[in-house]
Amino acid sequence: MQPPAPSWGMMVNEGFQLIGAKAGLFLVVLPSICISLLVLAFNLLGNGLRDAYDPKIQISNV
Repeated sequence: MQPPAPSWGMMVNEGFQLIGAKAGLFLVVLPSICISLLVLAFNLLGNGLRDAYDPKIQISNV
């Protein structure tokens, strides 16, 4: 990515360079939380699709 283009990785990298400043904490924490939530969302989506389309899973009628 070229520097003017926004990306979460570049934001975290800039935050590590400014870790002593007050804004450095937010530049590290907020993009990191967004990355973590995105990974969690993809994992939950994958689990849901596997549960919905896996023919080997037994459906119990409780």
